[in-house]
Amino acid sequence: MFDLKKIENDTRKMFSERKYNKLEISARLGSHRNHEAVIVSVTQMYDKPSYEGGMLALLQNMAKAMGTKEIDIYSSESSSGCESCDYGSSYGWEFIGWN
Repeated sequence: MFDLKKIENDTRKMFSERKYNKLEISARLGSHRNHEAVIVSVTQMYDKPSYEGGMLALLQNMAKAMGTKEIDIYSSESSSGCESCDYGSSYGWEFIGWN
């Protein structure tokens, strides 16, 4: 039902990638309240991925990219890296969508 590669590509178009930190996007299947669901992880090093609109617009666009009627923030990620330069850190979100 879910085309994971298409979801990843459509999600990538929503965010601005910076030269100094790579945007990481992955989609996987899961379940939520007895429904098939898709979970999309959007992270990058040093700071949260850059999105031009507010959180409501982001959620609406993520639901559209996933092809779902329902969406939620599954988790928020924030892990530090190197003590002096933060290399290896990861910041972002996981979104879950279901019909």
